[in-house]
Amino acid sequence: MNYVLSKSGRKLYLPKNNLKIRLDSSRKCQNDLNTLNQWLIDQSIAECKVNNDDYNILFFQNENIKNLPQASIDMMNEYLFGEDDPKLKIYKE
Repeated sequence: MNYVLSKSGRKLYLPKNNLKIRLDSSRKCQNDLNTLNQWLIDQSIAECKVNNDDYNILFFQNENIKNLPQASIDMMNEYLFGEDDPKLKIYKE
């Protein structure tokens, strides 16, 4: 399985599409974006639980993948990876 590392060193296993967005059709693109957004939300919540961060978990639990603003995506990336536009190295297990 492929994974990336969070800034705390935790392994974040990637969904089966490895965070790739297909542009063949608008439906495939939207489905891939929803998968990516849900993965980002789930990993942010898991990171909060590991860090006992009751404050940020409230924000992440109330996000909606159908209406996820860029500011929320940036906040989750910052929380997980230490920057809002991370260049991730993908590891194989």
